[in-house]
Amino acid sequence: MSRRFVSFFLIVWTGCSIAHSERLHPLRPERVEAIAQLRFDAETIDTPHTVRGVVSRVGVPLYVQDRTGGIEVTFRSPAPTLRIGDEVMVTGRLVPLRYSSRLKEAELVVLAPGVPEPPVSLTATMASSGNYDRVYVETEGVLREIRNVDGALWLVLDGGREPFVVEVPIRPVTAFASKLVLQSRLRVRGICIMDDRRSGEATPFTVRASSIEDISIISPPPFWNRAHVLEVVGGLLLIVLGIMILYVRMERWRFALILDERTRMAHDLHDTLAQSFTGIAFQLQAARNAIRAGAENIEKQVSLAIAMVSDSQEDARRSIAMLKPADLETGNVLENLRQQGEALTHGEKIVFSINSKGEIDRIPEALGKILLRIGHEAVTNALRHAHPKTIAISLEVTADSVVLIITDDGLGFATDGARARGFGIRAMHARAHSYGGSLEILSSPEKGTTVEARIPLRPKRKRFTRIFSTLREGES
Repeated sequence: MSRRFVSFFLIVWTGCSIAHSERLHPLRPERVEAIAQLRFDAETIDTPHTVRGVVSRVGVPLYVQDRTGGIEVTFRSPAPTLRIGDEVMVTGRLVPLRYSSRLKEAELVVLAPGVPEPPVSLTATMASSGNYDRVYVETEGVLREIRNVDGALWLVLDGGREPFVVEVPIRPVTAFASKLVLQSRLRVRGICIMDDRRSGEATPFTVRASSIEDISIISPPPFWNRAHVLEVVGGLLLIVLGIMILYVRMERWRFALILDERTRMAHDLHDTLAQSFTGIAFQLQAARNAIRAGAENIEKQVSLAIAMVSDSQEDARRSIAMLKPADLETGNVLENLRQQGEALTHGEKIVFSINSKGEIDRIPEALGKILLRIGHEAVTNALRHAHPKTIAISLEVTADSVVLIITDDGLGFATDGARARGFGIRAMHARAHSYGGSLEILSSPEKGTTVEARIPLRPKRKRFTRIFSTLREGES
């Protein structure tokens, strides 16, 4: 049987329309070689070789593989219509590559239609070995970068130790391509190409996928990826910065309160002790002058000096009592306030009356301390400025709040004057607001004063927020 007859018979049997006026070389089925063996035929470069295998990818170039490896095929004229999985016989001139081979100016005969071969499943490290060049493979990796280059989608994946590039045609663009998110783990299928210089990447291999259908998402990006970590770190830095700014403002407010307290104490000492000492010095000077003049009746000046000394001692004792912290841990709120008031009066004829209503034991310890501070400040202000004869203290516990009322029959003051903006009154307002409550002061000259604090049994807002807002209001 002649070669021309064999060629004609095969063409008619397969139905392929391969017609050349001049054949470059004849098909040689009697010399079919294993694809992997062609890598070692260096002496037969540019000579005809014939292989038999299964189409793994159609297009230009065509990829064919057998059980030993894969090969790239190019044609002088347009190739016949093929499908993935077709069993073919290819004859062409051998072009050795670094890890595989290419058959150029090839002729092809379809031997039988077939079922597409499954991809070779391997790791990126195995693919980079070079043993799977031009083979249909399947591998996995984490998506690090997405590019759109010359009508193709280039995905840079991290396969563990080995990064690699996946080249996907994206015409037309599918909705799936828009779902690709960095840090996702992908499974890709395609032809493994070693030393693909077109990618311009320093990666050991490229996977050429036929379409976007060759890519599937195994898992979405983990929460603790680089972008999320940067977001969390940035958020923490903002929180730390906010805390630092808040701390600086707190220190400024604290320093302002300390200066305010020192100024108040200076005014108190000036109004009490300094003036008393001046009066004592004046009376003693008058007594000395009377002695020099031979006057016998100097008892009046000495008595006045002694009285002024007693008054100065009382003023000093009251100032010291104001600086001492109250015993806030034990006892009833009303009883503590009464004891503090009697300690401040030190035997003076001032009547203290106390009255309670409701379950006093329901008052939380933190709220009890606030009530004691407010009551102590109100009683102290009354004793120092109003000179009352009676002070009435009442405490009422309702279902959801506590009402503390302190009333005196002293001199009173104008609530729109400077005294109403003093440190002590500001401190009472701040303490009431710190627990979500309110404080009201009713007073007028010569008509006494009433201080009413109404505070919930449970705080309504975070405590530090209330304190800062109150202090800011006080500074403005």
